[in-house]
Amino acid sequence: MEAVLVDLLNNNVEPINLLSSNKLPWLKNISEDGCQWEVIDPVNPKAREVKINFDFLLGDNTLLTDSINRPLLELCFRYAEVYKTHAPDSSAQTFWQRMDGLFRFLYFITSKNIRKLSKVKKAHINQFVKESIYGKEVVLKMPNKLYKAIKNVLENDLAFPYLPGRKDKFARKVFMVDFNILKTNRDGGFTKGTFTKRIFDYVEEELFVKQTPKNKVLDIAYEELLEHLELNPEKQTSQSISRMLKPVEEIYEWRHFIKGDSLTFDPFPNGTHKVAKKYGLKSKRTPSIPAKVGFPFLQECARWINDCSDQIIDIFQNDIPLGEANKMLKEMNLDFKLNDSENLFVSISKNAVSKEGLLRLLVTAAYSVIASITARRKEEILELVFNSYDQGFLKVWIEKTSQRYDQQPVPPLVGKAVEVLEIISNNARELYQIDSLFVYMPEDNEVVKYDPDQYLTKFYELTVKKDVGIKWNFMSHQFRRLFALLYYYRWEDAQIGILSYHLRHFSIEMTRRYITDNEFGKEMREVAKEWTASYLRGVISGKRAIGGKAGNKIKKKMADWVDEFSSKVDVIEKERVVEKMIRYMDRLGSNFTQQVWGTICTCPTKTALSKYAACTTTGNQPDYANANEEKCGGCPFACYTDRFKPSVEASLEKEQANLKTSREGSILRERAGVKVIKLQDILKNTDSVEPLLVTA
Repeated sequence: MEAVLVDLLNNNVEPINLLSSNKLPWLKNISEDGCQWEVIDPVNPKAREVKINFDFLLGDNTLLTDSINRPLLELCFRYAEVYKTHAPDSSAQTFWQRMDGLFRFLYFITSKNIRKLSKVKKAHINQFVKESIYGKEVVLKMPNKLYKAIKNVLENDLAFPYLPGRKDKFARKVFMVDFNILKTNRDGGFTKGTFTKRIFDYVEEELFVKQTPKNKVLDIAYEELLEHLELNPEKQTSQSISRMLKPVEEIYEWRHFIKGDSLTFDPFPNGTHKVAKKYGLKSKRTPSIPAKVGFPFLQECARWINDCSDQIIDIFQNDIPLGEANKMLKEMNLDFKLNDSENLFVSISKNAVSKEGLLRLLVTAAYSVIASITARRKEEILELVFNSYDQGFLKVWIEKTSQRYDQQPVPPLVGKAVEVLEIISNNARELYQIDSLFVYMPEDNEVVKYDPDQYLTKFYELTVKKDVGIKWNFMSHQFRRLFALLYYYRWEDAQIGILSYHLRHFSIEMTRRYITDNEFGKEMREVAKEWTASYLRGVISGKRAIGGKAGNKIKKKMADWVDEFSSKVDVIEKERVVEKMIRYMDRLGSNFTQQVWGTICTCPTKTALSKYAACTTTGNQPDYANANEEKCGGCPFACYTDRFKPSVEASLEKEQANLKTSREGSILRERAGVKVIKLQDILKNTDSVEPLLVTA
């Protein structure tokens, strides 16, 4: 097989000529020495690219790019080319995972002073598997290296690198690069690893909080430190282990295509899947966002987009002074302060954010709105470009399954969220000639790419957690499942086939797994009961106005019960009336279901009266898919709310416009005329929407 990349390494071809030849369409850019790549998805070039850096620190403290390791570097180049030949449509992220797994294996064998694959024995493979079980940190021995480096600094009174403006926080990536634990900060991610992070946290607390003398901070052995911090290696999932081992398996399978030294035996005769399944943990289902958390979180996100986005963008783009900006936040009912920090964007402990942090939170709100309403994957949302939204439709690239663009109908709120992202990303897109909406450009003219996972939990903690009272860690892909669960447990006639199509699943079994969550269903029922009780409290207190046949009946029954209780006791507890109404509705099977046009269905599904519901189709039960403003407007079980009248007025205006523009004698004109008459009659009935006036 032609080794184009090795020719590049041997200076037989220039990087610019290689890129222009289009022999490797997945390679977007490459450094002069050929050791830093930018890789894209060949199927979807607009997808986010990944960077692969071959200046990788090996197990013997040499670099993969050092001359002594030239055969190993050539192996990486040949493997990359063969892999992309076998899997040309694989995503950039999958390719990065393959190369990352290969780097880990090379780290392991060089830590054993092995530089030839032919010298690798079965015992080495077995040991690599056992270390791979516990993840990347363990394989690359990061915690032990960090312990030794910090101990060396403390014992020799060397200087720690600090974050700018801080003397109580280490610049952790800088430290790991300076002390040869990482080659460059492009190898990042380790500072957030379980072991690495906890060791840094421990040393900072000892030095800056407890004021422990330097010579006493790490006056214990490495194993004792791990025991003190209760740090025990945790097994990885079988999928993670399989991904790490796969490159080793493929190097042997493709040995006839990869020129040079190779393994002399099959490392995994039964396949990596069997090995991973034997040693790894079964993948846990991503926890569903509880309804009591999800509803207020998304409500706040929608408020930020609808009510706060213009002011927040104004604060950032026009550099409004802190004092004036904080007044604006207060007017928007945002209970945190702006500060002038350049390094700490969002601080939960200080209840403060910087101007750039405020912008990042707004992007978080926009992402959450789009993700929860469209149910698209994280990668699909991050690939949205300018003009993706047009007249009620969102143009989305379907990543995993169909691999094509789809036009998805969405509500105006999604359009507003996309508009906010377009405004924020405008300068960065124009200057850097990029399409992504999830970028912005601060004052230093450096483009910043946004990662939604970074601020979801912080947004929640800063805004609604205090009122909700539930701790929750958000992840970007949880919104897709939340959509599926809400549809399935909220909509009476939910169809799993319809949901499967909306999620663009190839297998309906995958959709079935999405909605298998008995706890969520139970919680949804509890939330529905709590909402019903809350709404009825508003009715009996006179704060909520209702009408229509069902609404008037509810008001009459409540007034009668108040009179009944008044004749027996001097002081009436309105909560007793609410509780009695809920028991009465439960007995009849009235679910108190909201409709988007402003009615609440109280159909008594446990009685024969349900056959009189205006939307009944079969089985003498209400069919919400068959419901609309006209049917609910004339239904004996529809409770009108104060939102119903504006909705009817809007529909009436639309039909009157249709009546004017349609041709005389046409079916459209006749239909519009009938609808106008019906809506006018319903509009008159909305005058019955009045508050209940009772005295207790």
